[in-house]
Amino acid sequence: MNWSVDPPIRVGHRVFAAVAERETEVYGIRAAGTCLGTKRPALILVLERGQVRALDVTGRALDLAAVERSFPEAVEHLRALVEDAPSAD
Repeated sequence: MNWSVDPPIRVGHRVFAAVAERETEVYGIRAAGTCLGTKRPALILVLERGQVRALDVTGRALDLAAVERSFPEAVEHLRALVEDAPSAD
């Protein structure tokens, strides 16, 4: 299992980005092959006025330290992506 921070979206003064878990399976038979993948949101990161909060997919607040243990550097990755975040306004 691996994960990624999806491209963030800016709404007003807030920036939202999903942290998604990904699984990929490759099946091969001789020269042919099939690749199957799934991607599902694990949590939402919210950047507002320089502060980051984490929410689960139901909207409950998560401990940012626990998020950092499960998804190392996700917050830093979000901050790096913020400059390119499109606006939904």
